[in-house]
Amino acid sequence: SGSVAPMPENKIKVYAGPDRTVIAGAEVFFEGFADGLNGEPLEIARFSWNFGDGAALTEGKKVAHAFLYPGIYTVSLNVSSGGYAALDTTNLTVIESPLAVSEIKTGEGGWIEIKNSSARKIEISGFGLQSGGFKPFFFPANTYLAPHAFLAVSASAIGVVLAQEPGEIKLLYPNGSAFFSS
Repeated sequence: SGSVAPMPENKIKVYAGPDRTVIAGAEVFFEGFADGLNGEPLEIARFSWNFGDGAALTEGKKVAHAFLYPGIYTVSLNVSSGGYAALDTTNLTVIESPLAVSEIKTGEGGWIEIKNSSARKIEISGFGLQSGGFKPFFFPANTYLAPHAFLAVSASAIGVVLAQEPGEIKLLYPNGSAFFSS
């Protein structure tokens, strides 16, 4: 009675992204990566995301999802190509928004100051500011606010002059809905 040694396993490699902290209700963007058997990027593959919050599976290399409630979620990415499949996970800590407008300086050279009251670095890419009925300003990609930090955004960057009574100031989710107003 002989035995046969198992064949070496060829595997594809998958990366779902780093662990990170995000704000409840905000749209979070994910981009998956996969390498083939020889380390080459897989161009033709099926990317399937499970966000760990009961939402339906989402297909695509680049996807977005909003987590409605605070918590720690394990997001999984399953990639399949031909007869091969692999899985990777990333953890998202979803928190209540720690962002608030902390100060406003009116007039020429005015600004709106935002405070991050949490002990975590928060990505604010795509989040917005709006003064009164003016067109909203949205932060560019890769914009972060350090823990317990303040960020003064000039009125000229927002595209307004802040009057003595600037009216309602809103912080906006990337989809344009307000989550803070003063």
